[in-house]
Amino acid sequence: MKKLIYIVFAFVITSCLTNHEVDFDVPNVAPENLLYHRNDLTVAHNRSVQGDAPEVISQGTPTFDIESVAWFEDSVRIDVSDELNPFTIDIETGQLSLEPTDETALGKYHVNVMASNEYGTSTFEDAFRVMLVDKRPELSLETKKDSIIIFMDEAGTPLTTQLESISVMAEGVFMSDINVTTSPALPSATTITVDANGRFNIRGNLEEVDYEITISAENEYGASENNPSFTLYTKTLKIVERDMFVMNIEEGLKPDNQDEFIFAGMDFMKIEGPELPNGQTWWNIAIDRNNHPDADRKENFITRNYARNYDGVSTAKHMIVSPSLATEGMEVMTVDIGAMFNNITGVGGEQRIEARIVSESAYQEALTSGNINNVYENWTLAFNSADFQTDEKKLFIHNSSEHSNLFEGEDLRVVVVLVHGLTSAVNRGYMGIDELEIKGRFLEID
Repeated sequence: MKKLIYIVFAFVITSCLTNHEVDFDVPNVAPENLLYHRNDLTVAHNRSVQGDAPEVISQGTPTFDIESVAWFEDSVRIDVSDELNPFTIDIETGQLSLEPTDETALGKYHVNVMASNEYGTSTFEDAFRVMLVDKRPELSLETKKDSIIIFMDEAGTPLTTQLESISVMAEGVFMSDINVTTSPALPSATTITVDANGRFNIRGNLEEVDYEITISAENEYGASENNPSFTLYTKTLKIVERDMFVMNIEEGLKPDNQDEFIFAGMDFMKIEGPELPNGQTWWNIAIDRNNHPDADRKENFITRNYARNYDGVSTAKHMIVSPSLATEGMEVMTVDIGAMFNNITGVGGEQRIEARIVSESAYQEALTSGNINNVYENWTLAFNSADFQTDEKKLFIHNSSEHSNLFEGEDLRVVVVLVHGLTSAVNRGYMGIDELEIKGRFLEID
């Protein structure tokens, strides 16, 4: 019996929540409890929307009207005038319709609805609520520099295909659907596109002009309203070859009792070997060319590094170190070296001359720690006379090698290592260099 009473009661309550007349007693009062089930909508600013009919408790068939519409700005409620009101209502069903116009502001709207019957009129505040938003693509640019510059060679080929200092931020559209336009127009075979990470990618050559780059996009709700732009400045770089260092000895030097000294802008030092008796030297830096193995090079200077033999020891290592060389803007460097051996050379590299390239920071670290002899073989090899030595007697080698900018703009040094490796007492020959010339090919703005 209780179950039957509950079913009848539920039927009565459900029937009361409709705008249809039923055969049970409804209070003879103005309409009550108006409810829009589909509510708190988010609507595109340029789309029409029709709501559902509300449910309401009313004696007889009610009629409906809009009492007022409010728009909210920063939580402040502002009444919307009749001229700007985008909402209409069906007087019989209570269905609300939204028809935005160009004058309709974005934001949150609340509609107060009136329902009337023969017993009076009720006003239901904030009965229908809508958030009006712009769903068209939103585009913006994020820049890391004030000026966006791309460098290119003399043929117009960009040195990089991606602009690293600017990117696109987008909402409501895929990056691949963003349009890029330029003024002036790009060369016919050239394109600028936006990748999935929002980076601008360039394919093809450019002209040496300043391009105004504009981005735009469109989705199902329309075209983007804000189409940001920036200026892409093009700069042509030309390759210029410059001398970075040229060894130039104008006078001789025989530095007795010195394992380390500076001469002709270069550092000379012993990194391994015995102590020499007082008055002796490892070096005879001379402008006397009489003993040069190559008669055609008598006009070039000669730097002699003697092999000494004291107390049964004739092994030693010495270095000639160039000044610190700046490499900013350098693409390629060339190391020219002339290495010579007089009398006994040894084959297989027991006595040899090497040229190595090292960053300034690595060189200073090894110098400070006193660890050069243990680490220099890790430095980039530019020349090794052991690759050419086949004769036990006199030998002259001229070699030229090219190297990319190994240290990304960090200063560098070229280190010449002279190794006396023979242990025989007859190790009395000398070896040295008659040329050390370092050149670089640099990119410069035309």
